[in-house]
Amino acid sequence: MLIHPLSVFTGEFPSEPYHITLKDNSVPLIHPPRCVPQALQPKLKSTLNNLEKEGIVSKVNKQTDWVLSLVIVEKPNGNLRLCLDPRDLNKVIKREHYRIPCTDYIISRLEGKKIFSVVDLKDGFWHVPLDEVSSEICTFNTPFGRVSEVKYVGQIISKSGIKPDPDHIKAIVAMPKSKTEVRIFLGMVNFLSKYIPNVSKVTAPLREIIHENVEFNWGKEQELSFVNIKELLAKAPILKVFSASDEIVIQCDSSKDELGSCLIQKGQPVSFVSRSLTNSKKNYAQIEKELLVIVFSFEKYHNFVYGRKDAIQSDHKLLMAIVKKPMHKISSRMQRMILKLLHYDFEINYVPRNQMFLADILSRAFPVNETVRDDPEMLNIVHTVSKHLPMSEKRLAQFKKETELDPELKIVVKYIKEGWPKSYKSVDISVKTYYKIKNNLYNQEGLLFSNEKLIVPYSLRKDMLKLIHEAHLGIEKWKKRAREIMYWPGMNSDIETVVSECVICEKFKKANSKEPLKLHTVPYRPFEKIGVDIMDFSNINYLVVMDYYSKWIEIVELANKCADEVITKLKTVFSRFGVPNTVISDNIPFNSYIYKNFSNEWDFNYAFISSHYSPSNEMVERAVGIAKSIMRKAKEDKRDYLVGLMEYRNTLISGLDLSPAQMMFNRRLKTKLPISNKLLNAELFKNIREKLIERQNIQKLHYDRTAHLLPELKQGENVRILNFKNKTWESAKIVSKHKLHHRSYFFKNQSGKILRRNRKHIRKSNTSFHIETDPNDISSFDSDSEVVLNPQNIQYCNESD
Repeated sequence: MLIHPLSVFTGEFPSEPYHITLKDNSVPLIHPPRCVPQALQPKLKSTLNNLEKEGIVSKVNKQTDWVLSLVIVEKPNGNLRLCLDPRDLNKVIKREHYRIPCTDYIISRLEGKKIFSVVDLKDGFWHVPLDEVSSEICTFNTPFGRVSEVKYVGQIISKSGIKPDPDHIKAIVAMPKSKTEVRIFLGMVNFLSKYIPNVSKVTAPLREIIHENVEFNWGKEQELSFVNIKELLAKAPILKVFSASDEIVIQCDSSKDELGSCLIQKGQPVSFVSRSLTNSKKNYAQIEKELLVIVFSFEKYHNFVYGRKDAIQSDHKLLMAIVKKPMHKISSRMQRMILKLLHYDFEINYVPRNQMFLADILSRAFPVNETVRDDPEMLNIVHTVSKHLPMSEKRLAQFKKETELDPELKIVVKYIKEGWPKSYKSVDISVKTYYKIKNNLYNQEGLLFSNEKLIVPYSLRKDMLKLIHEAHLGIEKWKKRAREIMYWPGMNSDIETVVSECVICEKFKKANSKEPLKLHTVPYRPFEKIGVDIMDFSNINYLVVMDYYSKWIEIVELANKCADEVITKLKTVFSRFGVPNTVISDNIPFNSYIYKNFSNEWDFNYAFISSHYSPSNEMVERAVGIAKSIMRKAKEDKRDYLVGLMEYRNTLISGLDLSPAQMMFNRRLKTKLPISNKLLNAELFKNIREKLIERQNIQKLHYDRTAHLLPELKQGENVRILNFKNKTWESAKIVSKHKLHHRSYFFKNQSGKILRRNRKHIRKSNTSFHIETDPNDISSFDSDSEVVLNPQNIQYCNESD
């Protein structure tokens, strides 16, 4: 198939060589060679050789007017895509205008066509040949070429390594006679400084006389420095020539003002670099400086390290953990630095400071005019932090002033600038709390930060607490809000104190958590202990009675809620089942002299539950729920609710396998359902109380999983009592603890009334208020009363009620 149309598959476009026409008076440009990372150079050389074999490119052995730069792009498969940088050339090329056909025009020409195909030219631009003149215009440079020894910009490069050019050193004869000449001399020294790690110490006397506000004065110190520099350059060590096959070690370190780094192979230095820090970078936290020097090293050594596995030696052990942390757990500034390092494959190894010879010297010996510039993106992070603080310009100025005046923060700023003491014991006692976070601290524009959080001076902390607490959010939300933007030692404790003393927060607090379940004593027989309550259903009042032993329920209709009516119905119930030992009830209408006389006359004890605390009489509350459910369903079905009540009494209780009827009468009740006579016979059931106790303990076990004890309250203690109408907490004072019910307390409210509540509905108060209490108040109420007993508590019913 390929033989017949062989001319189609030559790989060349069927056209004459293309000619690039330049504009008149165009000026040729020769681009300097661009550095290619060492790891990519073997691939580049192989790719160029292949292109040369295919006739796409050819070597140029003569001078050309135009030399363009090569642009290398790595493909996903690891191969290289080679391009030219023709921006300067494009500016002088005469543009040829050709209108590309629109889609509609192309589609209109497809009428009647039946077979369609899409052609994609492989390396499409290489199919068009250039004529000789145009090829020379597209000349590009590569990094390849070799000689035995060359002099290159003041250095000698040979098989032994790299060293300064002696002729270049000998040329330094005349001493500088002005600041300008000193600066030029220092610039030359700076170029060769990589051969002398501690050159900044020797050049210090020269640097002192070039400052703007210092008069030029060439003295003995300057002359000695000049001579020493010449000698040091003459004796400079030979640096190792970089080898692509040898492992790379980068030793880097930072001091409070400088960065230093050394690239090492086989224990021999390949290159030294060091830089001073700008004023803004000097305020970085030390951990940030340690990460910054790694970024600085990779940027300087990019052509050596890119595409390789590199080892970083640092004396900052914490860095090893920092670079492995999730991005959201480190500061924004460090996030930005780590993003810059994503291009590189490296591992940080900890090396003790006493073994960091080269980098440690460099970080304390930097060239005068070599300064790390501020990264605009880094500065933007810091400015963003300050701009997004919830404060006005006036408040910001106040923060700067108070930070400057704060005695503790003064010491912190000093430590940040001059370095923290090596041991915790040596730190000033007033700022020891900052020592743990010293690596996160930095000073920016007169403000102190811990990462991006503003450190608040002592004099402004109360104001900040008030501002954040204006919404009266919950304590945890408030802590989160504060931790987002600010910091000071003990901030959480201060927040807790403010919240606990806030009157508004106390008033609108949530309910207390439940306490462990307190069990009633299980009765020994039916109707020994009962609970009573009044319920309303369809505008009719009913008296509900439940036996604590058998769970038997009685529902009796009431004409009204008066004590006389209730007592009359209770007498009817007692006449059927006998008089109980104990009757547990709510306070109203059972808390009256009439009811007290009734209990004395019929010889039973009574106990009142705490107001609005149903768990105290949970058995009756459950009975009320069952009664309402039976009556609601009977009403919907238009049946007598007493039938449903009878079926309940005959239904087995879970965990006991006995019905209320069996536990009450030792027999089942005959209902509408057919049943044998044998099942209706009386039986003697044993171990009922033991089963009741076991069932009760299981209930307590489940209930107590989410409960805990509340602290006891003392007489005269300020408290807050839950108002059940508006669900707020009102101020009160404890009068006494209940003698029988140890989770109930009597208190006096702002109106002077003495009431009783369960501990769940009482909160301790940290706010101050005054309520007078009289010890005589304690003796004026009955131990089982809701309020102080007096004739006004008695409910009387008229004959018409």
